[in-house]
Amino acid sequence: MVGLMILILQIYFTISFSLPIHVLNIAGADGSRIVLHNNMSAKDPSYEELKAFLKADLTDSIPYNDSFVCSDCAEVVHNNAEAAGIRAAFVSVDFYERDKGHACNAFNTTDRGLIFVDCTAPSLYDLENNDAIVIMKTGEIYKLEGLFGSHKFFDSTVKRYKIYW
Repeated sequence: MVGLMILILQIYFTISFSLPIHVLNIAGADGSRIVLHNNMSAKDPSYEELKAFLKADLTDSIPYNDSFVCSDCAEVVHNNAEAAGIRAAFVSVDFYERDKGHACNAFNTTDRGLIFVDCTAPSLYDLENNDAIVIMKTGEIYKLEGLFGSHKFFDSTVKRYKIYW
């Protein structure tokens, strides 16, 4: 009987933690929960593959306003990447200086390791692309590095962040 219970628990946990849909306890602009659609066949990209995906992805062209905020943007980028076969993560970020958090994405590249990407970062020069690499370290400024141009400075210190694959 104990062996059967262990088998049932193993099956339960295998199914529970490998489902392709992950509903987060984080809300988008309309108050609905963020839903991540994972592609079980998705692979980690190279850095160049990541850049090509971000350049082609048009999520950053959606106006950032009261009906489309950073969590919505990170959700769409995540789901678009997974649909394209690229393994992606949603990242929630809390800051010391702000009551509201922020959201971005992460990709585990095959040649450069973990890369954080913010697709809501306003570009100073390339008005058609708002994608930026984020240097994310707890206790340090949330630093944006231009992926396709220079970006505005983000003046908040990272308190903590959580990665959802």
